Amino acid sequence: EMLEAGEARALLAGLTERARVLGLRVRAPQQCAPLVRQLQRVVLGAGPAFRSNVHATKCVVDSADNGGAPRKVVLLGQSFQSLEQLPMPELEQIRKLLEPQNHEAEPQAVLVEHWITLDHTCYSVDEVTEKLHLKGALDVPSAFETVGTVAHLNLQDAQLPYRYLIGEIILSRNKRIKTVVNKLGAIDNKFRTFEMEVIAGEHNFETQVSEGQCTFRLNYADVFWNSRLQTEHARIVSLLKPNDIVCDVFAGIGPFALPAAKRGCIVYANDLNPHSFHYLQENAKLNHVQDKVKCFCMDGRDFVRYVLNAGISADHFLMNLPASAVEFLDVFAEFLRNPCDRVMRARVHCYTFSKDPSPTEDAVRQVHQVLRPQDTRDLAVTYVRDLSPKKAEICVSFELDLCVPPKAK
Repeated sequence: EMLEAGEARALLAGLTERARVLGLRVRAPQQCAPLVRQLQRVVLGAGPAFRSNVHATKCVVDSADNGGAPRKVVLLGQSFQSLEQLPMPELEQIRKLLEPQNHEAEPQAVLVEHWITLDHTCYSVDEVTEKLHLKGALDVPSAFETVGTVAHLNLQDAQLPYRYLIGEIILSRNKRIKTVVNKLGAIDNKFRTFEMEVIAGEHNFETQVSEGQCTFRLNYADVFWNSRLQTEHARIVSLLKPNDIVCDVFAGIGPFALPAAKRGCIVYANDLNPHSFHYLQENAKLNHVQDKVKCFCMDGRDFVRYVLNAGISADHFLMNLPASAVEFLDVFAEFLRNPCDRVMRARVHCYTFSKDPSPTEDAVRQVHQVLRPQDTRDLAVTYVRDLSPKKAEICVSFELDLCVPPKAK
């Protein structure tokens, strides 16, 4: 049975309760913090089951007896309802605090009762599922992709009836997260975006992420972004030299283009998605590299033709569209004529997916189905990542000697 969003919030709100705990009302406020450190095993929030970050302040302000000035109280753990339940040596230490020392008029601390409010965020996820009588039915992901303030889940069919409950639990336990979404389908369009459902939080996909030395603004619903590619972005950028001319055929919002520009490269960055084009321009300004990045919103083949026909001396072509980048390699075949007035050698980095048992060999075969093996020099293959047990992403890099018009002046 499907649990609706309002029902999910009501279920979690129903776990809120008042609880009695013991406390040590200290004589001097400056005693509070040292005492918490000394009694760290038994103060409120100690132990793995209780989410101590929710009650990070173990000291609260209370009123002293007989209407005196407010004093601080160190709260003990909820499981200790009497002093006799405390372990040694903490019990012995607390007893000393409760008795006047060296003829003092009053002890350093007084044992008091204190009432606290506990909500579902005070408990582990396992405890929440047990309290909701959903043990074995509610499976909350412990790991998920975050893009700025957006948490991106890919829930399985068995989790869908509880998706709003899962979303609320994740939202309430991650302070930076403002929106939790569940992916509804595969990336199956030319802009590499996918349908998603907001299962908790704000209906706002505008966010900001940092990668390396760059900051990127984006709308997660309108553009492609994958935080898992950070290592690959850095690898490619490390191959570039200052003053290299880099042509990013499927640039997205600039995860290759902007770090390359910061490295001192001249970058021609293109993406067919008008939303990506918008953020590409905005992010170039945001990262102060707008003078080194020229942005285009064109079909990939048309962009390559533009660069080569304009006589731009490109050192690298980046083709990070693994679902179909190999198909776009045919545009380079138009510039492999011989003899030629001017030959330009450029290195191409082409990404592809493979479900073959030997994915790197298959990736090379894919390239050579479009370009002749004798035309691809100095070939190198990089295993980028696994998307699933039987699907991998591969980068095939190689050099081409391209026949181009005279160098642009």
